[in-house]
Amino acid sequence: MSREELNTITGIDLWFLDQIAEITEIEKQIVAASGKSGSDFTHLRNKVSKKLLRKAKRNGFSDKQLAHLLRCDEPMIRRLRELHKVQPVHLPVDTCAAEFEAFTPYYYSSYESTSEVNRGEKPSIIVLGSGPNRIGQGIEFDYCCVHASLALKEEGYDSIMVNCNPETVSTDYDISSRLYFEPITVEDVLAICEVEKPDGIVVQFGGQTPLKIAEVFDVSLDYLAFESKGRTAKLNIQDRELLRRFEMVDNLTDKEKNLAKEILDLVILKHRFQELAGVGTS
Repeated sequence: MSREELNTITGIDLWFLDQIAEITEIEKQIVAASGKSGSDFTHLRNKVSKKLLRKAKRNGFSDKQLAHLLRCDEPMIRRLRELHKVQPVHLPVDTCAAEFEAFTPYYYSSYESTSEVNRGEKPSIIVLGSGPNRIGQGIEFDYCCVHASLALKEEGYDSIMVNCNPETVSTDYDISSRLYFEPITVEDVLAICEVEKPDGIVVQFGGQTPLKIAEVFDVSLDYLAFESKGRTAKLNIQDRELLRRFEMVDNLTDKEKNLAKEILDLVILKHRFQELAGVGTS
């Protein structure tokens, strides 16, 4: 069926049909290049070129989608991107419509060449929001994320909010030190971690969306284990309701204990970023 016929039947403008056709054509190229990829990384590396991989990423294909098309797992796609140096950068949202320079610390990812994130000197902790709210969903996730972020700032940290819902208080300009307007996925959160090198990640105040990310990490590593300043945090993910069953190996500092107490049962996963970013890599 031609695009003109689709336009007549559906009423969808030809411009949009052209964009959809371009995406499906890239999908065909990916499938054709994959051959019998499966779990063979050497074959995947030889068949999927840097040019094709960058083209796919610039056109919105997630690592998860690519893994499905190439019949491999998501960490293998991340490993391939690292090999080809196909990594996202983060750019500021122009909140001033180009009339004058914008200083609002809102960022989004793009497969361009240069990152424009202005990191401060303070240690940072990431707070994962709930993503898009749905009809019937309460505001408690947003409330908890807001107070977690404000408490972190009061304790001297740069609070890094990750959320993609503009209708929440947690995405207001004065709530966090920096806001990443990104989906709550493993791929996007790891990319933000690579930029921020955080001292910790708060996963439990955004509801099921960030908890499921923690569960994916758990499957990858058997447990989350990251080192920071000689200490290790271990999180056993057995209870998905607020991750109530967790175990901290070695004691945190008094400041960290007070911080956790101040914002209820905040879970801070202290870690060395290199280990987090190395999930699924050699």
